[in-house]
Amino acid sequence: MLNPYSIGDRVLVSRDLSGEGHVEGRVVDSFSVVTGDQTVAQVVVEFDPGDRQFVIVDDDVIQPAPAVAVVEVAPPPEAPVPAIAPPVPPPPLEQ
Repeated sequence: MLNPYSIGDRVLVSRDLSGEGHVEGRVVDSFSVVTGDQTVAQVVVEFDPGDRQFVIVDDDVIQPAPAVAVVEVAPPPEAPVPAIAPPVPPPPLEQ
């Protein structure tokens, strides 16, 4: 099984591994353990700094977090540029 999660992915994890009560976290390590013919995808998820949990990838226990809606904010209107008279050239030098 290829690991569907990469470092930095936002995920929802059932902290008690029951498949219920998912909490958002971020994947800080992602790997697969190969034993004979079996491959098991595993991740380490960080919820708060220093609060990490090892999770075997299982659809009931870990899921991708929903995408965050990106709201585009229009830039503020540009202020009108005040009209400035062109500089007046100096009078010619008398010779």
